[in-house]
Amino acid sequence: MTSDAETPSENDLSFWNDRHLKFRVLILGRANAGKTTILERLTGAAMHEAEVWRDGKYWLAVKGQIDRGLHNIYDEIRFRSRPGFVFHDSRGVEAGSATELSTVQRFVEERSSAATDLRRQLHAIWMCLPLDDSRELFETERDIFLQLKGMAPLVVIFTKHDGAVSKETSQILMDFPENTRNRVSDDQWDGNAYG
Repeated sequence: MTSDAETPSENDLSFWNDRHLKFRVLILGRANAGKTTILERLTGAAMHEAEVWRDGKYWLAVKGQIDRGLHNIYDEIRFRSRPGFVFHDSRGVEAGSATELSTVQRFVEERSSAATDLRRQLHAIWMCLPLDDSRELFETERDIFLQLKGMAPLVVIFTKHDGAVSKETSQILMDFPENTRNRVSDDQWDGNAYG
């Protein structure tokens, strides 16, 4: 009988690596939604360090900005720094074509929890929604929520929060009366005004 110290935990990366298991994530969002930033932060690696695998074979190294927006959802994006993860990226959802939405839906259906090949199963969908833009959801983004519901866990990641805060702060300053913007009265400095 082995002790708990010798038995690999399912939370231990070696447990997954020894069995060649991968946590498979589809990352969605419009162009400039912060998908690349999320991947770089999670993996601790720059995008140019990523490898693209197609049909189980190494296909190419990502060249950074040159390859932006040129994604095949079936390609696997892998990082040596996070060998237990495989990412899939579709074109920006603002592309909005029925074909693109259909491609995403077909991919998710094929790799949902109903998939028979566990090594290809999709474990999560990360939907990146930037907060730095006051636009409402694109129709395609709303369709994704409706059509992919229940096929795989859907995680919404609100990105670019700093841009939203910056816009809000700018608006407050713009709404502030002009004659008080750059003026501080003596009683604001006496310690009572802010104490």
